[in-house]
Amino acid sequence: MQVEKMAISGVYEVRSQPHLDSSGCYTTTFAWPLLRLQGFTQAFLYDIETMIPYRNTFRGFYFQNYPRDASVLVRCVQGRCLVLAADLRANSQTRLKCVVKELSGLNGAQLVTEKGFAHAFLSLEDSTLIQIKMDAPLDTAFARSFRWDDPELEIPWPQGLQLDPSTFVISAADQWASLSLISWRNFINTFFLRNAVATIDATNGDGCYGDQTAARDGERSVQPDGLAYAAGHRAPHDDGSAAYDGHAA
Repeated sequence: MQVEKMAISGVYEVRSQPHLDSSGCYTTTFAWPLLRLQGFTQAFLYDIETMIPYRNTFRGFYFQNYPRDASVLVRCVQGRCLVLAADLRANSQTRLKCVVKELSGLNGAQLVTEKGFAHAFLSLEDSTLIQIKMDAPLDTAFARSFRWDDPELEIPWPQGLQLDPSTFVISAADQWASLSLISWRNFINTFFLRNAVATIDATNGDGCYGDQTAARDGERSVQPDGLAYAAGHRAPHDDGSAAYDGHAA
């Protein structure tokens, strides 16, 4: 087995070489000592399998919040699929950038990610079986998802496959999943900016309605992000949530 770093830090490709003879073949599919050499410290103790019955089905993006965030190893046992890993690490220079890797039951490739990534899957053949190893248990209380077409995501779709995202088969749960935190923050900022502009347009241009001064509850201050917020209100937090009148949302 060989382990190679991919374009985004914390993502690795694992390759296995099948051994063939007249009776068939055998392949080593997992070797924990090799992953330890790459800095993984928690063993992959939990196995999950997901079967995607039809080609062109997109599932994801999925992740788990702390303390159930997990390092993940993905292997395609049967069929063929694309595995996408989106960087969610807060201080990462590649945040919301993606790695896309084609896995199949024949190519012997696997994708391994450290904690802090969300994952998605696109089946390229019918009856695609995917095996997932995790170093934390699957826990629905901490499970989260966001939409595959999140405008902040940078997905490098393989050109040779001629994919058409408009034809993807997507479950209702995935289609109506939330946006990423960054998309929510941008939406909230845009919402407040539009309301600030509308308020100025409705006044004399100085923030005052007629003879009313801007000194009371209508007073507005410019925050570091360049947007105006009413007195007693604060700008959204970095995670997209807002705090009002001194109380966190």
